[in-house]
Amino acid sequence: MELQQSALAMDKLPERPVTASRITESVLIPYGCRDLLQAVNQFAQSITAFDLQKIDSFVAERLEQHYPRLAELCMSSIEQLRPVRDLILQEAHRFLEQRLTIGDAAGLFLDKQQNPEEAFRKIYAEADPMLHLDGDEQCKEAAFLMLQDSPQGIKLGELATSCYPHTHVVSITRNYEVILYRTIVGISLENLPVLG
Repeated sequence: MELQQSALAMDKLPERPVTASRITESVLIPYGCRDLLQAVNQFAQSITAFDLQKIDSFVAERLEQHYPRLAELCMSSIEQLRPVRDLILQEAHRFLEQRLTIGDAAGLFLDKQQNPEEAFRKIYAEADPMLHLDGDEQCKEAAFLMLQDSPQGIKLGELATSCYPHTHVVSITRNYEVILYRTIVGISLENLPVLG
């Protein structure tokens, strides 16, 4: 019952308008690229004819495993072909993901900043929780920085905890992302703003 009341109260929270300060401005782009379009083009150009033949053979092998009567499949309706399309996309995704080598995201962030502490403080401010409850002593903020346990990840974690000691650094296996999450914990239901 208490969980249902919480869900009902959360449904009735006032919507906070998205402002420019709520949008993260730090986009991590591989070295040597000016913008995302250039990074995508650079990646696309790195795929060779041999790579395309390789992925074609992977897809053909998977199709033969799952759909031995390929000739019958060609006569199928679009709805019947949806699993085939999904299989092809899955194989292409798997192949391209192996090819996409993004360095340590924490390293990309630290290396691109003239003043890493100032840049982290800016991103921390942008991750401000949408709910603020002044005067509720039971509430406190929790911040979680999730990143890979690499040398640069450790360095960024240390920077985060030196700037904001209540930040919890959580190690993740993915090197291609750094996640900063801030929230308010300990909110009692009676203190939640509810629209009438």
